[in-house]
Amino acid sequence: EFPPVSKLDPKVYGDHTSSIKASHIEKNLEGLTVQKALKEDKLFILDHHDALMPYLRRINSGSNKIYASRTLLLLKDDGTLT
Repeated sequence: EFPPVSKLDPKVYGDHTSSIKASHIEKNLEGLTVQKALKEDKLFILDHHDALMPYLRRINSGSNKIYASRTLLLLKDDGTLT
């Protein structure tokens, strides 16, 4: 699903609407649209956001810091992920 959507309760965790837009990444998709890249299994989204958000306040209250990341990877024609 693009853009990634949080399923966490916004009343508890705030608004986590993704600010990632197709226009931000399509220049890096080797001529593909986001929807075509997803359909062809060339665009992968590693979304750790919802899994980590419940723990962020506790972890970040100390000296250690963590971020609930969303990573986008493109499977290129040569078989590499970028």
